[in-house]
Amino acid sequence: MKLSNKEEGYVVRQNENFPDRPVVRILGNTYSSSFYEIDLLKNPNIVIESII
Repeated sequence: MKLSNKEEGYVVRQNENFPDRPVVRILGNTYSSSFYEIDLLKNPNIVIESII
């Protein structure tokens, strides 16, 4: 999926009672293979823009 902050990732878990605000693992870029997770429930300014 693509987020409003222009990053791409995939859902790793759902937040109970908030299925539209999952925890998303952000994919590494060409410079780094590391990743991190964003909890969309705790970051209301980031939204899912599209499913890719």
